[in-house]
Amino acid sequence: MNKKIKIIESEKEIRKFFRKKRSELDPEKQSQASQRIDELISGQQAFLESKSIGFYTTVDSEINPMPLLNRALQKGQRCFLPRIIDYSSSKLNFSAYFLQDDLIINKWGIREPSPNAEVVAPKNLDLVFLPLVAFDEKGHRMGMGKGFYDRAFAFKKHTAGKLIRPFLIGLAHDCQRSNVLLPQKEWDISLDAIVTPNGLINISLPSQYI
Repeated sequence: MNKKIKIIESEKEIRKFFRKKRSELDPEKQSQASQRIDELISGQQAFLESKSIGFYTTVDSEINPMPLLNRALQKGQRCFLPRIIDYSSSKLNFSAYFLQDDLIINKWGIREPSPNAEVVAPKNLDLVFLPLVAFDEKGHRMGMGKGFYDRAFAFKKHTAGKLIRPFLIGLAHDCQRSNVLLPQKEWDISLDAIVTPNGLINISLPSQYI
């Protein structure tokens, strides 16, 4: 068995472990976690000063960002949701979302904006909230393994130490934190911060945005 196969099998086991932990949370705890995260983020400058914000729709017991999205809409901020445009090459874009918009269910059961919705380039967003399966203390994010977000924000990969928008903030339950560093590929994009019900874990956000 070569090293690449071992890494892939390891990632599958990690995903299985953390998805199970997340799914075991009862609905009340999941709801409380989303409300707590909404409270924590709503006062952060990174959120308050952003004009265009990317969110996501939930699957598989992920943190629900909709309370925060509704708050942003009420403040007059522009909100965008991801839409898969090519499954084979793992490409997505971000499309505008308004409160009364109907969402379409894609082939993976994920709710997305209409193909006719206004599209914004990822680099033109100020802030993006990302779902995740697991994270570690270095801001490494493990998603579902398809690399959609890594490709969308690949332009941030070689900007270490520079203030490059959008800020990427992962939303997670506390049980999704890994006590060891997660395996990384060369194209994986790290998070600028993670927010759990216990608070914000800052990786690279400048202090004036916290």
